[in-house]
Amino acid sequence: MIKLDYDYLNLTLSDLPGEIWKDVPGFLDYYQVSNYGRVKALERWIERNSGKGDLHLKEPILKQTVHKGLNAYTQGYKIALAVSMRKDAKRTGITTARWVCHLFVKKFDMSNKKINCIW
Repeated sequence: MIKLDYDYLNLTLSDLPGEIWKDVPGFLDYYQVSNYGRVKALERWIERNSGKGDLHLKEPILKQTVHKGLNAYTQGYKIALAVSMRKDAKRTGITTARWVCHLFVKKFDMSNKKINCIW
């Protein structure tokens, strides 16, 4: 087995040693985030309006994207991992560090953009 340098790159469904999963607020029964920063979509059925019948979605570990943005305070660049989550045809993108901090370190108002989570 190949050793990956970063846990978020590991897309296998097997739990990593000591990995704990928690439900994402607002996405109960849709997504979970682990204390290692991995994100998985939970297995579920989706009703389709196209007449093609229901769609069965398996449980994958989601591939994360690297976002580079300007830090307004330092005028330097910040790099963060993020994943896009969908529910009821709405897409939400929040950095993985914010979810891990909120779920495993200390609860805070996720809409408060002044709280910066570094992970």
